[in-house]
Amino acid sequence: MTTRLPTVSELIESVRALAGKYPKAVYTPGAKGAQCSYTYGAVTNGPEIRGGCIVGQALPRDIWDAIDANESVRSSGVDFLISEGGYIDSSGSSAVSEQWLADVQGSQDSGKNWKVAVEFADKSERLGHPADDDA
Repeated sequence: MTTRLPTVSELIESVRALAGKYPKAVYTPGAKGAQCSYTYGAVTNGPEIRGGCIVGQALPRDIWDAIDANESVRSSGVDFLISEGGYIDSSGSSAVSEQWLADVQGSQDSGKNWKVAVEFADKSERLGHPADDDA
């Protein structure tokens, strides 16, 4: 990989940016299986960059390519990408931030649009996002 690994905080901010830019985007797992995948599946009302869920879309391209080349990683949990996979820099990571990413994934996997998925994770995990201060 040539890109510096993103930190968990950077990945969260990239996910937030995608949800802000494409609030009505909906992820549907592709033919490679019925579960979420970082690199497969269709996104309607979203970016036309590449396949994959919101977390996969938020990854730098060469990291996305490395995950796509490793079939056992494509549908792994975000905790694996951080702790064991070596695809995300774990410095500054916490159980709350990892759970926030998992909550976003779970919500989008149930058919929620990306805006709703992020809102759900914000309410569930209370990461201190500015929108949370109004709650």
